[in-house]
Amino acid sequence: MPKTNLGQFLYSERIRRQYESISDYLKDYTNIPISEPYYRDIETGRKKIKVDKAETLCKALKLNKREFYYHLLGDVLPADIMKELLKPIVNTTFKTPSEEFNKLNERISILRKAYEKKLIEEPYIVDAKIVKYLDDNLEILPLIHFIYMRKISTFEELQKIIVKNNIKKQFTQIIDEFERYNIAIINRKEKTVVRYRKIFKIPKTEMGIKFKDRFLKSEIDEATRTIKKEQTISPDNTFIYSSIACIKNGMGLKRVSDKLTDLLAEIEVEESSLDEYDTVPYFVSIVFSSREKYDVRKNSGRNTNLKKEGI
Repeated sequence: MPKTNLGQFLYSERIRRQYESISDYLKDYTNIPISEPYYRDIETGRKKIKVDKAETLCKALKLNKREFYYHLLGDVLPADIMKELLKPIVNTTFKTPSEEFNKLNERISILRKAYEKKLIEEPYIVDAKIVKYLDDNLEILPLIHFIYMRKISTFEELQKIIVKNNIKKQFTQIIDEFERYNIAIINRKEKTVVRYRKIFKIPKTEMGIKFKDRFLKSEIDEATRTIKKEQTISPDNTFIYSSIACIKNGMGLKRVSDKLTDLLAEIEVEESSLDEYDTVPYFVSIVFSSREKYDVRKNSGRNTNLKKEGI
């Protein structure tokens, strides 16, 4: 069976159209942009489709574009986001007015760009020793963020980060530890620090998840404690929105899920780096958490499947 979201989708579509043979299937469709062996590898999950071939394949096989790009993006978004934030798209054929169709194409374009970016930017997945070190030294995280938001950082800049964030540990000790734990590349002669890759990723191990929870709590505490809170997003304030809301299972949750998908993809596409003069670092977090313990009604119309999957 296929090992990827897109592979499973392509396989299911072929079987639904009653083709047991991939060869027979591809022969009945024209303008297929890839070879049969390459298609086999995509369907079985051995390879990922190149971005420049994705849209042509979708069109040639007459697939639903929204479903196609949903599953395509599912292979590069973190699994926890796909599981907790996104709901499966209902298998339907869209018949929309031109305005809605244009809006849908714009959305697909954003998802496609996000997918392309994820393919290019392979993360630096740290090991258990680094996770343990970070958990024991939470105060040095601003340095990690700064280093991995830039192509190269100087010793002088990092010393300013230490002062600005009231980090107690000595700079020389931190540099020694960064080198020892392979957190970044240290050039003592040039007095610079370079990231290993653009994305610094904590693994989804038990230790990693606990550390990320602790990091999340510390950043939320920081956001709600010292910075001015406003109703708009700007470099000198914290925008906070929170609510207890009642949302209908089914289409209500699906609409929220669609907008979250758009937002996550938009952030991926728009993300810049501190190498650009007009950028500002932001802490961004989305929490969408069920509160069924607030409800004591019986037979209140809950959808069991949605309840188990979460959003």
